[in-house]
Formats: sequence, C-alpha cells, structure tokens
Amino acid sequence: MAVVHTKGEPILHAAGRAGIYMFVGMLVGFFAAFVAIVFVDTVSMLSTFWLVSDHAKLVSGLSPTVLIFLTILVPSMAGLLVGLMMTYLSPTHKPHGPPDVIKAVQLGLPLPPLRAGITSSLAALVSLAGGASVGQYAPMVFIGGMVGHLGSRIGLQLPNFTMVTIGCGVAAAISAAFNAPIAGLIFAHEVILRHYSIQAFAPITIASTCGYVLSAVILDRPPLLVVKTGLVANSWEFPLFAVLGGCAALAAFMLIKAIGFAQKNAGKISWPLPMKTASAGLVVGCIALWFPEITGVGQLSLRLATVEGAFTGTDFLILMVGKICLTAFCLGMGFVGGVFSPSLVAGSALGGLFWCILTGVIDGGFAPMSFYVVAGMMALTAPVVGAPLTAIIIVFELTRNYELTIAAMLAVVFSTPLCYRLAGRSFFDLALLNNGIDLANGRDQARMAITYVHEHLTLDAPVVQRTQTTTDVKHIMAQSDWSELFVTEEDGTFYGKLTARQILTTHEEQLPIPLEDNNLVFTKTTSIRDAMLLLEGFVGDAVPVVDETNQKFLGVVTEADIIQAYLKIVQQLRDEEHAVL
Repeated sequence: MAVVHTKGEPILHAAGRAGIYMFVGMLVGFFAAFVAIVFVDTVSMLSTFWLVSDHAKLVSGLSPTVLIFLTILVPSMAGLLVGLMMTYLSPTHKPHGPPDVIKAVQLGLPLPPLRAGITSSLAALVSLAGGASVGQYAPMVFIGGMVGHLGSRIGLQLPNFTMVTIGCGVAAAISAAFNAPIAGLIFAHEVILRHYSIQAFAPITIASTCGYVLSAVILDRPPLLVVKTGLVANSWEFPLFAVLGGCAALAAFMLIKAIGFAQKNAGKISWPLPMKTASAGLVVGCIALWFPEITGVGQLSLRLATVEGAFTGTDFLILMVGKICLTAFCLGMGFVGGVFSPSLVAGSALGGLFWCILTGVIDGGFAPMSFYVVAGMMALTAPVVGAPLTAIIIVFELTRNYELTIAAMLAVVFSTPLCYRLAGRSFFDLALLNNGIDLANGRDQARMAITYVHEHLTLDAPVVQRTQTTTDVKHIMAQSDWSELFVTEEDGTFYGKLTARQILTTHEEQLPIPLEDNNLVFTKTTSIRDAMLLLEGFVGDAVPVVDETNQKFLGVVTEADIIQAYLKIVQQLRDEEHAVL
C-alpha cells in the first residue's frame, strides 16, 4: 500500500516535487546573486574608468581643467548612449524595473521581452556609471526577476512555478546587495508576491541564503553600512523617532510627487529621447562640479552620513533636497534606474538634519547621530518602495543593534501609513496605476480587471438578422430555451436585443424596434470587474458583446459566465496563497 498524505498524494511524489522547488531555488539564487554582483561591480569599474568617482579623479593625475571637462562630458555622453539604447535597441522603448516584476507575479503575465529587459538593464548600468542620480537596487530586482523567469523555463509543469522562481531571483538579488538574507526573503514576499505560502517560502529562503553566502561568505563583500554596535538611545527619545517618521513621510511624498511631475513635464518636451538624456547628463555634470554628493548612487554619502562631523546641518539639507530634485529630473528626462538608493541617501540626510536641529536647540543628552541617520534612511525608503518590514529587517541585519532597530521601526511605522494616505502604497504601485493596473483593492480585483468578458462568450444564443420576417423569428424563438434573441444587420453589426414578449405580441411583418431598457452592451475591452459593476440591477438572459471598433456582434455572456470567471480567479489566488510543497 502506498503511503499518502492527507490529500491523497504519495509522500514520495510530494517529496520529489519539494526537492525540485528547493534545487531550482538554489540554482536561481546563486545565479541571480552572481549576475547582480557583476552588475554592481561593473558599475563601479566603469565609474572609475570614466573618472566619475572622486577617488578616480584624485589618483588620475590629470589637470583640473581636464577633470572639469570630463566631469561634464562623461554624464552627457552616458545620457546620449542611454537615449540611443532605449530608442534603437529596446523593442518596448521604455525602461523596465520592479513594477514589471510585480505585474508579472500578481497578474500572471509574462515579463517584458528578454531583449527589452537586457537593454533596460544595460541602460541602467550606463546611467549609474555615468553619474546619474538614480538607484541601482531597482535594476538588480528586475535582473533577479529575469533570472528567476528564465529559471522557470526548464520545462517543469509544477503549480505556481514561475511565481516561485521569480521570487527566488528577487530575494537573492536583494540578499546579495545588502548582505541581508532575511531582508531578501521578506522583500520578495512583501513587495513581489504579497502573500506567504509554504510552497514559495522554502525555495525563496534557500535562494536568499545562497545570495548571502555568495556575497558575504565566498566573495567577502562589505556590508552597505557599518555602524558601531553597543550604541543606545534614551527612553525619552523614542517619541522623537516617531516625529522623524512623520517628517520622512513628507519627504517621501515629495520624492514620489517630484518624479511624477518631472516625468509628466518631460513628456511635453518634443525632443528625441537621446537629446533629452544627453541634456540631462549635461546638467548632472554641471551639478557634479559643485555638489558631487548628490550625483551618482550615493554610497559614499551614505557612509559619511553616519560619521559625526562629516556633514553639517546645511550640508544635510542640501543633500536631501538636491537628491530628491536631481533624482526626479534624471528619471523624468529618461535616465534608467530606481528610487531605492536615492531614498536611502535622502533619508539619511533627513535623519542627520533632524539630529543637527535637535542638538542645536537642546544641549546634550541625545543618542549618536547614526541612530537618527539610519532611522531617517529607512523611514523614507520604506513607504517609497512599499517595504516597511524589509526596511526594519535590513537595519537589524546590518547593525545587529536591537535598540537601533526599534528606533528605525518606530520611525517606519509612522512614516508608512502617513505617506500611504498622501501618495499611495508605493512608487511601484503608482507606476502600475499609471498603466491602468490598480493593486490597491486586492489581487482579485486586479486580476478581474485584466480578464475580459469576450474570453467567456456563450455562442449558442439565438441570433437573427433584422431583415428576417416576424414569422421566421417566432419559429426560431419557439424552438429556443431563451426568452430573448439578439438581432444583427446582414453584415454582422449588432442591432439590438428583443424579448419573447415583444416578438410574440407583434402583428407586424417586420421585427419591432428593440426596447431602450435592454441596451446594455459589453465590448472586447470590458473586464470582468467592470461587467460585475454594470450588471447591478440587470434583468435578462445575457448581455451582447460587440467589437467596439466596428460594432460586430461577437456573442453573449450570461451572469453565470461572469460569476464563474470571478470564482475561478478567486480559486486560483487561494491555491497560490495556501499551496504547499
């Protein structure tokens, strides 16, 4: 007798399937982490080769005049190259990032074409190496998602396999980027999957661990931040961290809105994209002559922000406002990158400024500045990327300081809901919303919005032509189980809907004119969600569906068809969220 588990599946078969998930998670984790690390190191290598970094300029031995010329020229040429790549190499002609990964997982849609994804990632690499004020972690998340999607193509017909492998790739990329495996695991579930299931949890955990092992153990890469342990805060300071969270929410709101404003107004400029990005690079180069701290990824600024005395309060203010404005400008004008890194830099500057103001007003007794810098950093970043749990875990994994983590947690828990009320769930969700995908009301509503009624047509409804006689139509109606029939022109154009009562009570040879209260019509673009709203108060057998371009009759959908489509979507989501290995 075969040993089975509670659902009747042989235990050996279930164990074999679990092993496949684990093994693929490990492979995807190592490969995604490797590609993400290569991406980061290539950015660093190119920025050094192009003399973008301050250290490269110092050791170059070139004259100040030549350095000034190169400081302006390199970002301009990088911008021109990015514009040319997105115009002539990308089939979609637009950058891709975490919103595309979220859409693929949440709606069960494919990622952008591989060529478009590779082009976008290379354009992000050039943007970052050229000194543009954009983030490197969003491209890494997208690269991880692409690797995971490629891993799903090995031909295994397992349930939710693509969703799981994409989550594995994203978790490994974040884990390798921050040397934070728990944060990578949480980020994949919190931002990408948006649910927790045993089926996804185990392989994603393995993938995130693999990313950490490769980055921190095998390659011995340093963490993003180094904060002295053993630091403590006074109990009376914790309300101040809540106030800092409120300030961070306002700064996050400013960043999100500034990017939207820049993208909207840059779209009104009729220049070709290469000209836009080249001019943006020129501006970046000019700014780098006076304020190099607000250009580029900002890793040096992040490290210096935790060192007391490295920046004054004025420096922090310039760094925060400048980073927000320049990031919005770069993204709006066509540079490719993310908002994660700029959020970290702007948030660290906000925390440092907050500490400087407090210590300037009240003499002594405050925790070290690094407490406020780290808390402000995560309080601003969490609502921008929609990852409050990830932000808290990153602090703990990077600092191993429990009190600092509590301080950051308090700031995050105040900033996230406030920014949500001001701007929305996250920058990624707003990007999806601008493309017609609303995830605010739940995954079921989002999937209903991309499932269309024409995919659920009933084709056996009685259809007659308007030129047919009433006698012929009565005969058709008498043989039908329907209480309505649908009338078309000779060319198939929909004319209207008639009830049995209209037909049977007429004494005219020609068909009567359809009743006005039976004029509900769906089109090919009517979604299941829209259909459910439109069907409120509807009375009848079915609703006709037409092609909106030429009004050709396609078929009908019944209320039962709509309900069955909805129940199928709900069941699919339930199967995902409660799946086991």
